[in-house]
Amino acid sequence: MMGLLRRALALEVSVGAVLQTLVWSALPYLIVGVVVVGLRAEHLHHMQTLYGSRDQLLSFGILVAGWPAVLIADVCMY
Repeated sequence: MMGLLRRALALEVSVGAVLQTLVWSALPYLIVGVVVVGLRAEHLHHMQTLYGSRDQLLSFGILVAGWPAVLIADVCMY
């Protein structure tokens, strides 16, 4: 087992390959987040914002990143 781990850690990987892997890994999470927040867009419409659309765009990004919390909060409200 340790030999397998040492061989895996001995592989040379470029920074670009690691970044590409991270982007491709995060893409499904973000797509699901956009769908979940899009289906529950009433959260954004009820917000009273000081700066209008800029705050709503930031709120949309935060809700997309935290979409599991949006689902849990939606379930707990009923």
